[in-house]
Amino acid sequence: CNTNDNDNNINNINISLEKLLHQKQITHATICGIKTSMAVQSTIQLTCDLGITTSVLAQGVTDDTLERHEAIMTHLIPIYANVVSMSDFLDGLLGGLENMSMEC
Repeated sequence: CNTNDNDNNINNINISLEKLLHQKQITHATICGIKTSMAVQSTIQLTCDLGITTSVLAQGVTDDTLERHEAIMTHLIPIYANVVSMSDFLDGLLGGLENMSMEC
């Protein structure tokens, strides 16, 4: 496995996501996913770096171990995003996302 190829693939994914978000004029993203310490974390950091207000659905993310998940959700994710519960997320959809937004 050539690590340069992997790095290029990751950069291409980031560039494609960045183009898509800008083309669609996305200003707020709510993230959920399977691996908090990998794809979720990197996506949150990318959206924040792009100036997109980002929220993470607390019940919509997980990791291999509860300890790793809790550490990332407690110490890292709040630096980049607002962590919201499912009920707050649904209330936000009904009442406007501005109530749960956090600027990067």
